[in-house]
Amino acid sequence: LDSVVSICEDYKDSISSVYFSYGAEPSGRLPLYSLANKDAEAIKKIQLDELKKINSMGISLTLLLNANCYGEEASSEELKKHVTELAVFLKSEVNISAVTTASPFIAEALKDEFGNSLHICASVNMRIDSINTMRQLSDCFDGFYIRKEINRNMGLIRDMYSWCRDNGKKLNILANSGCLSHCGFQ
Repeated sequence: LDSVVSICEDYKDSISSVYFSYGAEPSGRLPLYSLANKDAEAIKKIQLDELKKINSMGISLTLLLNANCYGEEASSEELKKHVTELAVFLKSEVNISAVTTASPFIAEALKDEFGNSLHICASVNMRIDSINTMRQLSDCFDGFYIRKEINRNMGLIRDMYSWCRDNGKKLNILANSGCLSHCGFQ
């Protein structure tokens, strides 16, 4: 596999941010390692070293806390404490500049802790496709990834962008394997 650091070195002038899940944190993707792995701490150290190198290139880092379900802990003090401590740790260690999450609870907890010093963005997994939805979530999110099924609805995107601009928010489009509606490669 290609090293993310070497890809960033090759394309650093074209990369503004690298999204990452940390260790075995729930992110909507497979973790870097299994919780049972004896080398989990070594892998975390390698990941931190790589993130520091990426950040030193002037590329911002975005923590992905993108699980769609945290079970019975979804709105617990334990989850709030855990994600807040994790974000504080990663802000001090690798200078994360943003968090993308599918959880309004996590977004609100991080907003309470960081205010405007950490950009909190609503995940594409939230399927945001209207101004009304963004308005409902605007207290806890600084930006929104739009639902991929509307990526080519230029009129709606223009309207959503105008609302974001007028309300101090960012509108984002995710262009990867999920950028096409009903993509078979997702």
